[in-house]
Amino acid sequence: MEIGEGDTILFWHHWWIGDKSLSVMFPRLFYLSNNQRGTIKSMGDWVDEKCEWKLSWNRELSGRDLEQANTLHSLINRARANAAAKDGWRWKPSPNGCFSVKTAYKVLCSEKNPTVHPHEDNIWSLIWKAAVPFKTRTTAWRILKGRLPTCDELQKRQVSFQNADILCGFCKVKDETINHTFFECFKADEVWKEILRWIGKQTTMNHKAKEHLLAFINLGNKDDSHFLLVVWLCTIWCIWKERNVCKFNQGVWRKEKLVAEIKTRIWGWMEAFKMQRITSDFRRWFTEAKLHG
Repeated sequence: MEIGEGDTILFWHHWWIGDKSLSVMFPRLFYLSNNQRGTIKSMGDWVDEKCEWKLSWNRELSGRDLEQANTLHSLINRARANAAAKDGWRWKPSPNGCFSVKTAYKVLCSEKNPTVHPHEDNIWSLIWKAAVPFKTRTTAWRILKGRLPTCDELQKRQVSFQNADILCGFCKVKDETINHTFFECFKADEVWKEILRWIGKQTTMNHKAKEHLLAFINLGNKDDSHFLLVVWLCTIWCIWKERNVCKFNQGVWRKEKLVAEIKTRIWGWMEAFKMQRITSDFRRWFTEAKLHG
């Protein structure tokens, strides 16, 4: 985010400096602020490219709160702005400042990117090259990066919920998180067990997204890895779609229907992307998807 006049960027709520919004980084100071919905422009005066901050608190700060305020000032004093321009977004990896999937992929796979471990490069490459629709790939990427809009992630962005609304859309018992929705919830776990039976495997899977994916695509031999990746991607895609139906359209959970949809979609994708099949008999394949190994 590029700061111009600062009249459209919310000081506390927008992610304009640091690695997250200031309300998340400094929740105590946010609570004490007299201007929780204020813009950057309303929080100080810009002189050249720097700002003379005028933060206001609902009581005098002392002790730990004062230390936090000093840390906050040290952070925001690094900000630079062009007060003659409008606020805007800029994708720094791209020369023209515009986001593209290509530049995002390069950032993820770059050896200079400290957030990507060497063994992760292959994961991103596999996903982006997988024979599945683009939306499915991006959904998987958001799951693995923890950026899917589940209730816990939305709460971090100051989205408010009623108590019942933060619960899992399937089991209605546990709070909704990415790992719970796709892997920990007993209803999602039933789906994975059915898929494992379908491919002729019995094993206990990890409940963390990345570990789950790696374990799943290694259930067979090298010739099976791409097919297993497609199965995994299709399963998480269908679970997410079902979650939205249950969450927003009062849908009723039906495991058998969901598993059937997963298998049918996989067959359709294999045909659309011209993937090699072990058999051309859909009914036999629908009952048992044999692996090479």
